Order: sequence, then C-alpha cells, then structure tokens
Amino acid sequence: MKEASLALTAFILMELVASLAHRLIFHRFGYGIHESHHLPRAGIFEKNDFYPLISACITMAVIALGIWVRPLQFLIPVGFGMTAYGVAYFFIHDLAVHQRAGWLKMNPSWFKWHYQAHMLHHRFSGAPYGFVFPVVPKRLKKYLPGGNENPSKNE
Repeated sequence: MKEASLALTAFILMELVASLAHRLIFHRFGYGIHESHHLPRAGIFEKNDFYPLISACITMAVIALGIWVRPLQFLIPVGFGMTAYGVAYFFIHDLAVHQRAGWLKMNPSWFKWHYQAHMLHHRFSGAPYGFVFPVVPKRLKKYLPGGNENPSKNE
C-alpha cells in the first residue's frame, strides 16, 4: 500500500514538475528546442522530443538508484509513478491532442478539455503549461473555445 501511495503521489506531483519545467525551461532558455513544438511539424520527430527523452533518462536513474542503493528503495515506486505520468502525457498530449500517430484515430471529445487548453497555450504561447491536468487561468477562460482576441499582459 505504501508503494502504491508513493507511485500515485509521484504521478500527481509530476504535473507540477512538468508544468514548472514547461514554463521556466521550455519557454525561457530552452525555447530554442521547444520552439519546434510550436511550429508546423516537418516530419515524424521534432527537436522538442528531446525533452521527454531527458525525462525518461531521469526516471530511469531514479529507478536505478532505488534498485542499487538499498536505503533508497522508495525511489522504485516513485519512478513507476513518474513513468505512468510519462505514459499519460504521451497518450494525451502526443497521440490525442496532436494526433502524432495519424493511423490512430481517437475521439477528440474524450480529450476536449486537454485539446482546448493546449491549443490556447499554442495560440498565445503562455498559460496553461500543464499537460495531463491543465488548469486554464480564470482570465483566459473567455478564450475557450475559439475567440480571436489576444489576452493582454495586464489582465
């Protein structure tokens, strides 16, 4: 039961970690890599795919530490929670929202909130930064769905 709680906690906390990384790294000094995600894709891969690769390496290191260092065994379920978040991210963001597997047709209404929130992010290159549980700030909700105005920075 303790392991399941650790994995679930890690899964939930990963949304905060991913959201902060997206805002503070991807949209700041790491934008040179992330920008490819905000442009039309020119092939199967984009430079931005480097970020999930880094996350996977960190997750593997967390699990490896849990396996190799006995006092850190609690990191094994934490790593599995991180892995589950990565799978959810891939499924929702890459497959459902961005339709990166053209052969896999998904019902967009299942992920309507994710799609609308993420398209708002792409439209203004700002909030929301979350992936699996995106939170649209109250001041931006009027732009969902549609609308052509640009939210002012002073709102």
